[in-house]
This record gives sequence, structure tokens and C-alpha cells, in this order.
Amino acid sequence: MLVNTTPYIYAIGSLLDANGKKITVDNDTAQKLLMFMPGDEVQVKGNVVKVDSLNDWGELQTWTINKRKKSTSSGKTVSDSSVNTSDKADKNNRPPAYGTEG
Repeated sequence: MLVNTTPYIYAIGSLLDANGKKITVDNDTAQKLLMFMPGDEVQVKGNVVKVDSLNDWGELQTWTINKRKKSTSSGKTVSDSSVNTSDKADKNNRPPAYGTEG
């Protein structure tokens, strides 16, 4: 499951696995990802590690995504990775906090 945990809308064009290979999705899923709204959850097949989306300037950008936060035995949540990073980092770009669940 791909979850948009940010307050931002993303236009996701493709999903990539750990090897950078595109993960195929059906038309309905592709349409949902083209306007991936805050709080949206979209069921996807495969292990999504990166997404290609349009940034605020209309440029295609590849983002490495994080797994959804997990609960610890104390009930607190911890992130699998402390930083969301972009493959094309730019101080003016905001990194998404996409999550995967599943």
C-alpha cells in the first residue's frame, strides 16, 4: 500500500523497485497516482522503493520513499529512516514523506 502522509498533492507517473525497474499498474491505479492527495492510500503490487513525480516546476523527479512508521513496544512510533531523500536533491525542493504499508 502506498500512503501519502504529507500535506502535499503529488503527480506520480511511475513506481520503481529496488533495481530501478518500473512496476506496472492497472489504469485505475495509475489514475489515482496522477493526483495522489494527502491521506490517500493506493494498493500497489511489488516492492515500491522509488517514485517518479512532477515537482513544483513541472520537472520529472525521482524520489526514494520510506516505509511507514512502525510502533515500538512502548507505543511510540519510529521511522525506518530518519530522512526522506531525493535522488536529485535541491534545497528548494521539499522531499515527500510517502509511506509503504504491507
